[in-house]
Amino acid sequence: MSRVTANHRPNANAIATVLAVLAAFLSAEVVAAPIQAPNMRGRGGRARERNIANARTFKRIARPRLSTKLQNVDLNSQQAKLILAEMPQTERAMHYVAASRAAGHNINFAYRKVKGKMTAKRGSRVPKTTTDKLLVEVTPETQELFRQVMGPNMVWPSGGSNAGHLYTMIADQGSGTNFQMNTYGTSMTECQVRSGKVAGGILLTDKQMSRFVKYTNAGLRHGANKVYGYKMKRGIRDEYGDRMEFADPSCTNWLTAAPIGNKNGSRARSERRDAPRHWSKRPADLNGRDPLAKVIGLSRAHEPGIWMGKLVMAPQVPVLAVMSNSPGSTNLKQLSWGLGQIGTLQANGQVTGGAQR
Repeated sequence: MSRVTANHRPNANAIATVLAVLAAFLSAEVVAAPIQAPNMRGRGGRARERNIANARTFKRIARPRLSTKLQNVDLNSQQAKLILAEMPQTERAMHYVAASRAAGHNINFAYRKVKGKMTAKRGSRVPKTTTDKLLVEVTPETQELFRQVMGPNMVWPSGGSNAGHLYTMIADQGSGTNFQMNTYGTSMTECQVRSGKVAGGILLTDKQMSRFVKYTNAGLRHGANKVYGYKMKRGIRDEYGDRMEFADPSCTNWLTAAPIGNKNGSRARSERRDAPRHWSKRPADLNGRDPLAKVIGLSRAHEPGIWMGKLVMAPQVPVLAVMSNSPGSTNLKQLSWGLGQIGTLQANGQVTGGAQR
């Protein structure tokens, strides 16, 4: 029987090292697929940034039609992504509808006027607004086409009626074909069309989208508590009555507070001091930037239902995607929808109700 001599005994430290490396490799694979960042070649110029900002404005398109700008262009190509980001959102959405119908999927679309207050507080001085919206249907059969046309430079928060939870849909911005959902900023799963959910499309400029991808991928790699969150100006009490100095990375907070805007002097000084302790893994160039909510002209919301209500009411979010099990199965013209404490969107477009908070 052979004996293992001292020279041939396995080194315990070496084995531990190998196992640690293997575990790290496996965990890196299990984390979620990171979002592909946009290729910044040909992007970021001032004129292009203005064009993208202007593309948030509502533009009524009479009927679904394929855009001549995309004729003979591969929708997965860099060229298509450059074109789509500058295209008015309603024009993009109508291209998606026309392409879906050309492929044999007779999805619905509808224009709606939404009237009401973008607040949950009764007696608030916030003026009533009237907003034009284009609603388009998304089904399992058309999800891939939706990703190709409506994915570039866009983030899609989604939720059910009176949403109690928020799912944020994000497509690869490079040559990849992933279309994933992020929850709490820490995990990505492949998008699945779930009937009964509405998503509001937020269009970002090239630089803002690049920062958003960097921010999200850092959270996937390092965990929410080392990347997300923001310091609050005044104490807000959590559900247990404890005073919070920093907001937690909930399904809504991590999105609305995403630091993707311009540098803000006072915020930069404050976060430079707090970042090492609270956001040690957040990319340093993101500290001190205005949050996503401010970038699109909205106030932050801590609750999913209120945030979705703000998106439905906001004129800078002209396109809403309505999830359906099959093409043509949802009557978008008569759709009513709960907007959390803001109220209920009725079939006639009026937002009624709303709870004191």
